[in-house]
Amino acid sequence: MTQNPLDTLSSTSFDDFPYVRPDMEHLSRVFEQHLTSFGQSASAVAQAEALAAIVAVREEFSSMYNLCYIRHTANTADPFYEAENQYFDEQSPSFEALNNKLYKALLSSKFRDTLAKKFGEHLFVLAEVSLKTFNPSILEDLQQENALSTEYTKIKARARIEFDGKSYNLSSLLPVELSNDRET
Repeated sequence: MTQNPLDTLSSTSFDDFPYVRPDMEHLSRVFEQHLTSFGQSASAVAQAEALAAIVAVREEFSSMYNLCYIRHTANTADPFYEAENQYFDEQSPSFEALNNKLYKALLSSKFRDTLAKKFGEHLFVLAEVSLKTFNPSILEDLQQENALSTEYTKIKARARIEFDGKSYNLSSLLPVELSNDRET
């Protein structure tokens, strides 16, 4: 009998997911190579394969970003994830610039109709919207925005609310807010 992969996933603790800082130089190089393959593809099948390779690179970056973000917000005082979060604050806009190149290539693909049938028209709508909302000239602004957002998260995490003789942070106050006991 084959084991259901979801059974393994459900028995995996969040702490067991390995975190490895993405090497942006390497990821950028691989992303660009696959993007070049995408642009030079002689068929929709070849473009779909190149796109799948790009998606794998994006997922690698996104998975590590999300893992870092969750672990950092769970404990904003952890110096390791503090540094990792700062790394992502600085690198995410550059990764967004790579995605911008992908969206331009998708929208100008000579196999766009075939790709839209395979991946859905929504992908192309997302690409169009992304191109309208991002410009490489704002990279430094995005990095600054990320840093400010991180600082705000840390300030919220340090907040302490005294209630009913106990000290709560904002997230631990939620059960009190949702309590069925209206006397609370």
